[in-house]
Amino acid sequence: MACIGGSPVRRVGSSLNVLLTRALLGSMALRHRPRTRIGTPEDRIMIILFRQQRLRRRSMAAVAFGATLAGLTAIVATVSFEGARAAATTERIVVDRHTGLAISGFDPVAYFTDGQARIGQPEHEHQADGVTWRFRNEGNLAAFAADPEVYMPQFGGYDPTGVARGTATPGHPRLWLIHDRRLYLFFSEAARKEFAADPNAIADRAEDRWAEVLRTLVP
Repeated sequence: MACIGGSPVRRVGSSLNVLLTRALLGSMALRHRPRTRIGTPEDRIMIILFRQQRLRRRSMAAVAFGATLAGLTAIVATVSFEGARAAATTERIVVDRHTGLAISGFDPVAYFTDGQARIGQPEHEHQADGVTWRFRNEGNLAAFAADPEVYMPQFGGYDPTGVARGTATPGHPRLWLIHDRRLYLFFSEAARKEFAADPNAIADRAEDRWAEVLRTLVP
């Protein structure tokens, strides 16, 4: 029973549960709480600038990453190319890589005419099969130019014992042998002795495998 102005007044309905009422009111307040708002125009401008700066940083990071990735790709490609080129260091004719001369500048005709290895002269040069050959005199140069297949060392100057095994091993111009009117160069004295012991068999095996070995050489 409550009193208003001294007169008793009966409260209509059941009395309120104070704790429950407070809980309900608090829940409603949470549900209807307004979203946080930025108080001033300056604050909004600062937030916009911050967001733009963050987007620029992300964009720059993406560009930098792309450039780095492209650079790494280029390096890998370059390394791969250089590795492949380094692996393919042989040619179809043995060439001195310092001078660019076939069989280190030795005269291929002198093996037949002089019976020994002789160095050619710069004034007597001839281009054949894409490389430069040197000769001791004009007569040797003319003979070679007329029939290079006769005077060129067999298998481009590679050791026939190696070719017979499927490998390209450069022969040395001072380790040589003429068999069946053809010139052969050898990697070592042991290889020359091996060939001399059975030249026909080794030459035949080398001929059979030469096409296979050629595929591993630079044209």
